[in-house]
Amino acid sequence: MILRPTHPGNHRHRGLLASTVLATALLFLLFFISNSEQPAYSQKAVPTRTPGTPTETPVQTLPAKAATSAPDAANMQYGFFMSLLGNNQTVKNMGFGWVEYGIFWSDEEPTQGNYSWLQGANNVDNIVDGARNANLNILIRISRTPAWARDGACVGSDTCPPANPDDFGRFAGALAARVRSHLNGQRVAYELWNEPNTGYEWGMLCPDPARYTSLLRSAYPRMKTSDSTATIAGGSLTTVAQIRDTVCVMDDLEFLQGMYNAGAAPYFDVLSDHPYGFAYAPEQDPYTGPNGLVFRRAERHHDYMVANGDGNKKIWATEMGWAIDPRTEGAPCQPPDWYFVFNQQQQSDYLVRAHQWARSYWPWMEAMFTWNFDFNEAPWYDVCHPFRYFAVKGRIAQGALQNFVHNPPPTYTPVPIVGTATPTRTSTPAVDGPPVISAVRYSALNFSRTGGTLTVDLDAHDIDATPIDTANVLVTYPGGATQLFVMSLVSGSAQNGTWRTTIAIAANNGPNSVQYTIAPYVVESFPPRRTTNAPTQLITVTNTRFWDVPVDFWAYGFIEQLAARNVISGYSDASFRPGNTATRAQLSKIIVLAFNFAPITPPAARFSDVPVGSTFFTYVETAAARNLLSGYPCGAPGEPCDAQRRPYFRPGSAVTRAQIAKITVLATGWPLQNPTAATFADVPVGSTFFPYIETAYARGLLTGYPCGAPGEPCDAQSRPYFRQNNQASRAQICKIVYLASESAASPTPASAPRK
Repeated sequence: MILRPTHPGNHRHRGLLASTVLATALLFLLFFISNSEQPAYSQKAVPTRTPGTPTETPVQTLPAKAATSAPDAANMQYGFFMSLLGNNQTVKNMGFGWVEYGIFWSDEEPTQGNYSWLQGANNVDNIVDGARNANLNILIRISRTPAWARDGACVGSDTCPPANPDDFGRFAGALAARVRSHLNGQRVAYELWNEPNTGYEWGMLCPDPARYTSLLRSAYPRMKTSDSTATIAGGSLTTVAQIRDTVCVMDDLEFLQGMYNAGAAPYFDVLSDHPYGFAYAPEQDPYTGPNGLVFRRAERHHDYMVANGDGNKKIWATEMGWAIDPRTEGAPCQPPDWYFVFNQQQQSDYLVRAHQWARSYWPWMEAMFTWNFDFNEAPWYDVCHPFRYFAVKGRIAQGALQNFVHNPPPTYTPVPIVGTATPTRTSTPAVDGPPVISAVRYSALNFSRTGGTLTVDLDAHDIDATPIDTANVLVTYPGGATQLFVMSLVSGSAQNGTWRTTIAIAANNGPNSVQYTIAPYVVESFPPRRTTNAPTQLITVTNTRFWDVPVDFWAYGFIEQLAARNVISGYSDASFRPGNTATRAQLSKIIVLAFNFAPITPPAARFSDVPVGSTFFTYVETAAARNLLSGYPCGAPGEPCDAQRRPYFRPGSAVTRAQIAKITVLATGWPLQNPTAATFADVPVGSTFFPYIETAYARGLLTGYPCGAPGEPCDAQSRPYFRQNNQASRAQICKIVYLASESAASPTPASAPRK
């Protein structure tokens, strides 16, 4: 990967060319796994290549082997790829001994022979002085060709190789002399070029290991003449393995073998390696995996070094790391690509485990530089730039790596890699299909103004060779911010299981309802790492006490007032369900609480079906003692008489409109109205509930329904119907009880509360 650092006094924030890792990710859909012959590399001055031509020098076939245990590499060096000089001291305080910075040849020698050590955006003097002042060793990467030195085939790109390798060699020698003059005993190393095995870092020309070797051949002796103690790192290989595009990406093993074939061995002190972990855990085997895109790819590189008689030479991992998903930090970014991990903890675990593996099993790994330390603080990277999410500064990994360096474990206990064992299944699908989401369940789709916790359960299966790797939920908050929640497997397996996560739903104190957008998805193991999305789901958070009683609902004021007085409550899902019926027991409770009657708790139950200690016992007894209600004689089917022949209350029966009128009027103590003419066509004079309904109507507690409906013909006066045997809804009860309790408490009739 490439960086554009800045230094004190420099405000020229310039953009970057994409790194190979990023470019690989962005072009992933265009890549394919090739089992054909490797494309050849050219040894001409201007490399050209026709895809599919036979390889000029066959790549050696090396046997697969497991990593062997080795004593601790007590002298292993640790560092970070840096962006900001001001963070050098922080790295030193963490116990790390190295920092790595990149300098651009194009900045330092803008015209041939004229060096700008103090003027370029990547000026060398500030970089070296900053490392020296913090007493840190420094690794300097040299890349990017000035326009005057570029090959004519790619003159428009600063990653273009130089037309004349000697121009690069002369600059490298001058650089080494300049750097040594600014150091005071600190070690210095140089990485020559960046990832030349990719077209993106080779001017979009086809990678050419022989031509890259010519740069090493030119630079190495000149740099050693300027500073015999400097360490020269050659190769700068990034892992591309079997993933390739249709033209120019060269397998890193092929490129390394090509370097040896071209005679590169004497011209570098250590092999520079970029063993990124991509989507895999650090312990993933590099020989049996599907494509080799793993941290332990460095073992394959070492095999090639041994096979070419260069096994005594060390490897430096000058870049390595894992990136977090921006959405786990609430960044408003598009979903990340396949090489990201998912959260800070996973990044931290992988980095520490990678360092442990190398320290225990790789005696040939001499230095490791984590990409990167502080790109998340560099102002020239926008909030969604992937480089920011490889950074460890301010994240969990910073403290974990510091602890590792101060207290390195003497041995390593491998962490089991989930999914490496062959799953047990009854049949093997002929085709590797994508994952399937069979169901998504939400604990609630609506929340009241107090918010709460949303639980999301997802059922999914993928029973082939590439099971489900992760299940996630992307949440878009009402303000537009996004956050990724990684779901936990709570039952089943990665091939067929249930995943779960919980999401905090904030209280809504605003004037309007707000909505969250929930987007669940599952990701297949890599490769092919396909994604299956479930339908998005809107979660509404109202600004009212009950989510199903909005402010414009006709009974909102009545319900809100009674709820504020703790007369009524809702259900566990924060709903009120205003259209539901109410039971006789519920009405008893509402009446007793609304009228603030003193509770009565007798030692014996009045009704057979409302025993002492039951939920509604006190309310039913209190209402019955005030003669607001009565029961039904025993002896009916299912209601046998006991020794006291106690009546039954039927607490679970729905209350009717006539019953609510009677009970409420009795609770107020109002005198009963007995007009000579009935107000309602279906409540005649002298009927059981006539005086209670007439009294409630006269007090403005209730109204009827216009005549003319089916079965309700209009008489000469067009009187309305009351429908006294209809069940009363919870909203209707709230209206009647609220108005009655307010009227009974004041000398003048109360009006409905303001909505």
